[in-house]
Amino acid sequence: MRMLVMLFALTSFMACNSNSVPEKSEPGKTVVVKSISLTDSTINVVSSLFDQYESLKNGLVDYNIPAVDSSATFLSSILNKFSISGIQDAALTDSIHYSIKNMEASVNAILAKGSIEDKKRSFSQLSESFYLFLTRIQFDQFTLYKQTCPMAFNDNESASWISRSTEIYNPYLGKKHPKYAAGMLNCGEVSDSVSFKK
Repeated sequence: MRMLVMLFALTSFMACNSNSVPEKSEPGKTVVVKSISLTDSTINVVSSLFDQYESLKNGLVDYNIPAVDSSATFLSSILNKFSISGIQDAALTDSIHYSIKNMEASVNAILAKGSIEDKKRSFSQLSESFYLFLTRIQFDQFTLYKQTCPMAFNDNESASWISRSTEIYNPYLGKKHPKYAAGMLNCGEVSDSVSFKK
């Protein structure tokens, strides 16, 4: 039986690492020349959003529900007051507002859910909406790395998150996963990245 458990863990590890970026290769970046400008105050608010998003992600990595809920509460308060102006393209403005509403719904779901697994599901939705939002507003304070774990849920469902670094700290498998403990903390790959040239 012990041999079967070890074989399963090894198979899962290989499945995770089969899609990972080679250790020494830097993922290619899509560099986009900026076509919209954000005010300094908007940049500061979006930077605060990203800081709270990272804190929430780190809370999931650590399996720390109070930290997750605290960061989600701060995210919710920032999103509730956030507005964007100065973009002339009405369709783009509408899509940005749509992303904000989706983020608010995901953050509220994180706060409403009790279990860490349910919070992770809502975090996955938040991450997708947040990445779209950051690319739509052409956030240019650092390169955005979208990272993906192929076995985030049930060992066969993928999910993504955003980072400002290529280092992988997986919020779905984390440090205290019930099956893998911290063995899959670095499971994942950079699946997309974008840098907006100033």
